[in-house]
Amino acid sequence: MRCGTMAIITVTIWKEHCPDAPSPQAPITYHPSPDVKHGDKVVFLLRGYKADTVATVTFPDAATSRACFTDPGPFELKPFSLVPPHRTVSPHASKGLHTFEVSIETRPPQDAHSPPADRKNGGIDVSSDPRGEVRP
Repeated sequence: MRCGTMAIITVTIWKEHCPDAPSPQAPITYHPSPDVKHGDKVVFLLRGYKADTVATVTFPDAATSRACFTDPGPFELKPFSLVPPHRTVSPHASKGLHTFEVSIETRPPQDAHSPPADRKNGGIDVSSDPRGEVRP
């Protein structure tokens, strides 16, 4: 929902076959949608996983001038975080889809040579052109 000129968008990464997930075919959901504007806040949540699970969210374009967020990451998610990570859409983010990858680790950290237990892909769609100034 819009509040003045800024919105808060929630991106939820669901464990497969989670009974609380809105749809088993949607491993990532966006509320109200994946469309964002410059200055909006995006909150990431990890749901349906065990407490010791850690997910890393990476945006491939993070190192470029068209990066989606002011703090490009990567950043970690945990299922029961009291303060879930959020990012602000950069005033210089280019219009269009900014894809991301979520690598989910559900095994003990000493097994660092194995591939991630799960991997999901999503995207944030910046729907307005970059502005000359940051929105208040």
